[in-house]
Amino acid sequence: ELWSLVAGLDANGVAGGYSHLLTGYIGSATFLRTVIRLVGLLRERRGSLVYVCDPVLGDHGKLYVPEELVEIYKEEVVPLASLLTPNQFECELLTGVKVEDEAAAVRAVNALHERGVPLVALTSLDYVESDAIAMLLSEKRDENARSEQYVLELPRLRGRYTGTGDLTAALLLAWLRAHPLE
Repeated sequence: ELWSLVAGLDANGVAGGYSHLLTGYIGSATFLRTVIRLVGLLRERRGSLVYVCDPVLGDHGKLYVPEELVEIYKEEVVPLASLLTPNQFECELLTGVKVEDEAAAVRAVNALHERGVPLVALTSLDYVESDAIAMLLSEKRDENARSEQYVLELPRLRGRYTGTGDLTAALLLAWLRAHPLE
């Protein structure tokens, strides 16, 4: 059904009007592959597209999606992303790097940069033991540049929350819209 909507937008000449695309939870391989086609079409119609991908796969060692999606993300989706926003567990799945400290987190985001992702926001670092929650932001603008990392620590609010990754990805997209790749 998604492709029918996309085809309608394209037939009416509006597919080229999209400058940014944000994806989050996707629960099926068919839908994910349709999103891959969508990214290609939007880039073809516009010439450029900022694709913010929150690869919602799971958290704290538990998958939320069918296991087959991990490989599709690794092989097909990650290289398309302008900004990737995995949590620590998702980053480990996508890179094969066990993130146990900041050095390992940097190795993991560099592995994602090597796959073509210029901006990575590792949205939760579980190895940080304090009353803070940490994010690692990493940027690599071109293949000849060194990557730059920034760690952001925020006070931890006790409790269980859903949608914080969605909010983070949306806020980062809004920032990129207002401040293109700054």
